[in-house]
Amino acid sequence: MPLLLETIKIQDGHPKTLDWHTARLNATRRQLFNQSIPLDLQAALTHAPQSGTYRARVIYDQNIQSVTYIPYQVPHYHCFKIIEDSSVHYPYKYQDRTALNRLYERRGLADEIIIFKHNLATDITIANLAIWLNNQWITPEKPLLRGTVRERLLAQQQLVTGNITMNDLLNSPKLAMMNALLEFHIIEQPQFILDSPS
Repeated sequence: MPLLLETIKIQDGHPKTLDWHTARLNATRRQLFNQSIPLDLQAALTHAPQSGTYRARVIYDQNIQSVTYIPYQVPHYHCFKIIEDSSVHYPYKYQDRTALNRLYERRGLADEIIIFKHNLATDITIANLAIWLNNQWITPEKPLLRGTVRERLLAQQQLVTGNITMNDLLNSPKLAMMNALLEFHIIEQPQFILDSPS
């Protein structure tokens, strides 16, 4: 069984939204490994750096295998390449991201890619996606991965789900990238590049 990954933002020694990460980690362990006794993710983060922003990278299967801390700064994102690939499948946060990395390598001059499946937007390779449309934030109903930030904002009714077409995306004045590190990162007037047929 492949290893899985949980990525947690550490701010001045404090892990952010740890309850949501713990819930996903233990739900994944139940579903893939039939492990009903939950793990304490907080206990695995006792050596977190006490100053600055870090990415805690937790590798696990039935048990936690390793925890590493990597300094983090928000990269620049503004231009996105739109790539259709209806075969990509990433329902769990696996450590092996070969399929996503293969698509990312096709980005060319773009900062990131937006993956479409069956002509509907799903995710950005490192984040869930939302667009501003009809005075609300809409996130794809069928993302590749149900990220913790996306799930939390849906629970708080700050997002709604829906089908996002190419036309919706191209006509949205802003989009948001959601993951544990970026949190809810809004990009005004994003630029898009359409993938050329191979």
